[in-house]
Amino acid sequence: MLETRRPVNYQEMLPRNIEVAIFGEVSHNTNIYKIEFLKALPELKRRGFTHLGMEMFPANLQSELNKFSNTASGSKELAEFLEENWSWGNGSNSVLYFKIIEKARSLGIKIIGLDLPYDQHQQYDTCNSKQLSDGTCKQSSHLARNIFMTDLIANITNHGGRCIAFMHYYHAVYISDFEAGIKNLLDNRHIQNKVIKLLHPEFYQDSQPVCGLKSDKDAPTIVAAYDEFASNESFYIKGYLSSWNRGEDYIVFLPCQ
Repeated sequence: MLETRRPVNYQEMLPRNIEVAIFGEVSHNTNIYKIEFLKALPELKRRGFTHLGMEMFPANLQSELNKFSNTASGSKELAEFLEENWSWGNGSNSVLYFKIIEKARSLGIKIIGLDLPYDQHQQYDTCNSKQLSDGTCKQSSHLARNIFMTDLIANITNHGGRCIAFMHYYHAVYISDFEAGIKNLLDNRHIQNKVIKLLHPEFYQDSQPVCGLKSDKDAPTIVAAYDEFASNESFYIKGYLSSWNRGEDYIVFLPCQ
């Protein structure tokens, strides 16, 4: 691990030919992922990214997001939407997601609602893994949403834009033979992309989420990386396929707080 670990540098991870940079938070309930993304946005703007797509807003809110991007109007309504739909968990999700779109607007990055409208989720929700495998149904809600988000991202790149996407990690990468990740779907369209997985040690602690991991049979590389780096600085390594890594290009390890 010592030779592969590097200080976080998004310029290094995202060369100019990359059309889509997907940042995947492994939990919606951990503040540090959103804080890291907020810190990264100015550098991403300097790298030439023009749009920010967010899973947290369904596409039917696009007119409101356009008004906000252009004039900052409608901020109260968007903040209320986030509070109603994204304030579960630690309670501060909605505030930080709103800070992200405020920062994007201040940088001149256009904000895009990526998700399938919520009233369309239900038609897929009864499609479980057994039904997918035996052909009883064709598409889960997860895959339907991934295809929908991919279409919106592709529309941006087809018109010369470069898109940052912020979403749960499991939308970005391969989950099963029946649920392709957005990275896979973009690859199929020959759209140059990178997935950056944002990770904090509490994600790998089932019972007591504290820093200073010593053992975890499911994620030995994570443990080794944190132990070597004393868990007090950010760094990144290249991603790779395994039973618990699903195809991310890079993993950004975030420090204990």
